[in-house]
Parts: sequence; C-alpha cells; structure tokens
Amino acid sequence: MLLAGYRVGAEIAHSEHTTVRRAVRERDGKAVVIKTLSREYPSPAELRRVEFEYRVLNKVQGPGVIEALELLKAGNSLALVLEDFGGESLAAERVPLPLPRFFALAAQVVSALGRVHGLQVIHKDLKPANLLVNAGGQLKLIDFQVASEISRERQDVSVTNHLQGSLPYISPEQTGRMNRALDYRSDYYSLGCTFFELLTGKLPFQASDVMGWIHCHISKAPPFAHELNPALPVAL
Repeated sequence: MLLAGYRVGAEIAHSEHTTVRRAVRERDGKAVVIKTLSREYPSPAELRRVEFEYRVLNKVQGPGVIEALELLKAGNSLALVLEDFGGESLAAERVPLPLPRFFALAAQVVSALGRVHGLQVIHKDLKPANLLVNAGGQLKLIDFQVASEISRERQDVSVTNHLQGSLPYISPEQTGRMNRALDYRSDYYSLGCTFFELLTGKLPFQASDVMGWIHCHISKAPPFAHELNPALPVAL
C-alpha cells in the first residue's frame, strides 16, 4: 500500500471489510495505524462509513477512545489515520484474566463508555477485539464504524438483512426482534458478554447460525460465571 507522506508497514488486522496496517508519518516520525477498506473498489456506502467513523471519532475524542488524526484519499478508497499508542486487542489476551487486571481494565472501559454515551453516541459493537490495551495498562475503544449518533434509534432488521454488530455479543434490541427502540443500554449488554468472556474464557452463549444467536440472546439465560470459573466470587 502506498500513501503519500507515510511509510506503511506490516498488516496487523484484516477482515472482509477493512485492513489495518502500522505506519510512520514521515514529517514527524509519528507512529500511526492506517485503516483502509479491503476492496480495491469500495461501494459508496462503504466510503460513507469510513467518513462517518472519522467524524464520530472526532466527536468523542478524549480519554479512553482511539484518536483519529486525519482522513486521506487513497486511490479509489479512503485511509483513516489513527494514533498508535502501542495497544493490542484484548481478544489476544490469555483468559480468564486475573481479577486485579480485569477490574483495572473494566474500570477504564466503563469510564470511556459513559463519556461516549454522554456525547449521544452508541458504539454498537463492543467486544474484546475492539478494546486495545498497551503495555502500561492504558485501554482505548476502537472501531466506531457501526456507531449511532443518537440517544435512541429504531432498529428494523429482518433475518435477510445485515445485522450491525457481532453476533456473539449483540444485544436483544439489536437483533430487530424485540419491537423496542435501541438506546445506550444496548452497549452494556454487549459489554456484559465481553466481561463474561474475559472472566471465564467462554462466551455466555454458543450458536452455529444467525437464528441460533438471536434465539440465545432473546430467550436463553446465561450460566453463572462462577460455574465456569470457580475462582470467581459468587457475587461477581
């Protein structure tokens, strides 16, 4: 990948939709992360999502959220330039986490999320992969591509449409099966699934297809965390 003014390095993440690489900004030697769309010829909707994420990140800029530095044209696509604070995804952490480390990270997550909600933004895709932590224990939220800028949102989804969010962590309201408006509380459900996984090493539910995940989140009760990890206090 070539991007004027940057020395682009190794790819650190890749999905169907986006590719993330580390880079160095040539004018000042600043380490950055560059997020681009994976397809050479992205659709207008995909381009709008990158522009939206850049705008939302600027709106919620502050403690606990990754900083967006600039948005650049990159061939037929766009490149979102983000700070590189040395963070690695919590999805790469060995779980279950020791309780002192869990509480230190959880306190940062809820503080950052509360600030984001106070700015009328819902993240809508909280999961370990979207929480970065560096060697000093500093944590930041990333990936606001499917976020909403409103305090309440009507979610209208059928099984044939694309669900926004990640199925193992998605809230019942986000499934479109609850006849209920989507608000900031949806993020706390997803955060609960995330914390459950970090504390037990397992997701609260398991399913093999979309309808299976929807059924779990709407109709099933999760197991008690201490049943999966006896080292956890029953209260937790």
